[in-house]
Amino acid sequence: MKTRLTACIRQAGADDELAVCEDISPIGMCFRSKRRFDADASIDVAVPYAADSANIFLPARIIYSEEMPKAGLFRHGTEYRRRTGASGQ
Repeated sequence: MKTRLTACIRQAGADDELAVCEDISPIGMCFRSKRRFDADASIDVAVPYAADSANIFLPARIIYSEEMPKAGLFRHGTEYRRRTGASGQ
């Protein structure tokens, strides 16, 4: 589904990145951001994101990253992942 929702991208060891979610589906999402994320990187995403609300972050993995030179941005495709607990479930 095409969208223009605000997303928050979280990666260990880095500041949170606000991004624009271009499309979203039950298996993943595509977003644009100022920062390039490497393919296969693990992230957590919250979409829609609101700074003054409780947000739910889901684990995801970057599938692809492409530069958008005219806009000075990067487009990323992700797939959602299951979070594994201590029991491996």
